[in-house]
Amino acid sequence: MSAVKNEAMEGLDKKALSTFDLLVAGMSYMAPGFSLFFTTALVAGAVGIHMPLIYIFAGLGVICTGAALAEFSKLAPSAGSLQVFLTRGYGLTISTAGGLVLLFGYLCLQGGISALFGGWTSHLIEMWTGIHIHWLVLTIVGVLICTWLMVRGVAISIKATLVLFLIEFALVFLISVAVFFYGGKTGLSAEPFSLSAFSELPVTSIAIGMVLATFSFVGFEGAISFAEETQDPGKAMPVAVIGGVVGIAVLYVIAMYAVAVGFGTDQMATVAGDPEPIATLAGLYASPLKPFLELAIWTSIVANMMAAGNANARILFNMARENLLPASFREVHAKNKTPHFAIIGFMLLTLLPAAAGWAAGWDYLTTFGNIIGLGALLALLVYMAATIALPVYISKLNGSVKHRPFVHWVVPGIGAAVWLIPLWGALQPGQAFPFNVYPWIAAALIVGSVLVARFLQRSPPVTAN
Repeated sequence: MSAVKNEAMEGLDKKALSTFDLLVAGMSYMAPGFSLFFTTALVAGAVGIHMPLIYIFAGLGVICTGAALAEFSKLAPSAGSLQVFLTRGYGLTISTAGGLVLLFGYLCLQGGISALFGGWTSHLIEMWTGIHIHWLVLTIVGVLICTWLMVRGVAISIKATLVLFLIEFALVFLISVAVFFYGGKTGLSAEPFSLSAFSELPVTSIAIGMVLATFSFVGFEGAISFAEETQDPGKAMPVAVIGGVVGIAVLYVIAMYAVAVGFGTDQMATVAGDPEPIATLAGLYASPLKPFLELAIWTSIVANMMAAGNANARILFNMARENLLPASFREVHAKNKTPHFAIIGFMLLTLLPAAAGWAAGWDYLTTFGNIIGLGALLALLVYMAATIALPVYISKLNGSVKHRPFVHWVVPGIGAAVWLIPLWGALQPGQAFPFNVYPWIAAALIVGSVLVARFLQRSPPVTAN
């Protein structure tokens, strides 16, 4: 434990990012633009007009997880993020295994997003010019350009992310405001927020809705990986993590309410059958904005690629600092102050899942959906373990940190419990391929990671300077 007690800054720029930069990084990682575009119809099919409520409940649960992880980041700021939290709670074997599982999950998530970038870019180019370029080619180009920006400097890439994120946020917000301005289809109604009507839904429907809504927050922890690149992580992390979840949750609730009243509270079957309900809503109430919607989806994808790539590469960087990965990954660029080899290595590895989807004969949307399914399952397992690690770590400190039962026990308990719902969804039997084999793949990865962790510990981790 003492070997990782105080991670070395190793050349990272401790003043590179402000609290606002961290907030944007975390919110961009959640990518609300394309989350709403691709999941709204599914959520409507599950819970009908109660879409706003399902996002409120999911958001409250994720806020508890975020609060627990932000508290952990105050006590142990590190670029290693969740992997370091696991070390604090459970020791080096579990943290190494958890770091490997998380790294594999992030590679799948990032690979799926990269495929989506390639496919969506191909779609836009063909729509605007009539020229068709295969999505895998554009995936490779996009990954290389984003990698170059990230290597140039974390502040540069986060500033670019800010511009892209504001486009998607503003467009979704303005479409929703237009719906409210025109009063929706039959007037604004409080019916979507009715708890009594919500309680009458089948438990299975509520669970499916929670699965979809909770997955929309995956990536909320992205800001934590930048803890060593902000001047006061103790103050910045709670604002960035909790504030990011609250901000995105508010946007989701506003957008879902706009969909419910914009289509009509008795037209949820229409929403569920619409492949692009947000685009339809824009056409009905904000037609001047509709041409920009597909571009906003693209900006959402790019913002996610850079925010997630920046954050996830730092997991690679930290594991190298602990002698768990090749030493080159812990090097920091002398001028740019970025872990350049970790960024390049991680981003190039994300091309493998995308290429695997292409080799399997999947189109870009199928590749995206199938690959992130496995990545999200692995990530949520680590979310739960890292959240529970907080009270375990507090109990080990023997009073050296003031014990706050609500913050250190109740909040992490709620935060961990909320991920049981999407976990239940992921483990349901009878799912189509490849989702039916993902639980087995996850189990094999966990066992394999534990074995690898035991092997890697033959070399002592790098101590702090």
